[in-house]
Amino acid sequence: MSHLHDNPDLSFAKIKQILAAASNGELVGTEKTDGQNLFLSYNVATGEAKAARNKGNVKGGGLNAAQLADKFGGRGSVEDAFNDAFRAFELVAQRMPKRTQRQLFGDGKRKMIFY
Repeated sequence: MSHLHDNPDLSFAKIKQILAAASNGELVGTEKTDGQNLFLSYNVATGEAKAARNKGNVKGGGLNAAQLADKFGGRGSVEDAFNDAFRAFELVAQRMPKRTQRQLFGDGKRKMIFY
């Protein structure tokens, strides 16, 4: 979804309609990420965070920290953003009680839930 200012052909009537919907709480918010995505999970069985970029990564159980760093090596700010976010996520997930980990992410053996 583009920003309003990215569409020079947008009519005033359409802008008015969008702003009215926004003021009435009728818009669903999304965050523009410029095509970059990363799904995260935590493997309770191994005690490590997992990342996935696509369905194939999810089916394979996800990428660990070293695999993620290798995948994005040499990509500058994208590499830094993904690796920093992954490390922060892993630290938080490790501090959760085991019961909470299993509820959120699955058991890590039969089932893993990615967000």
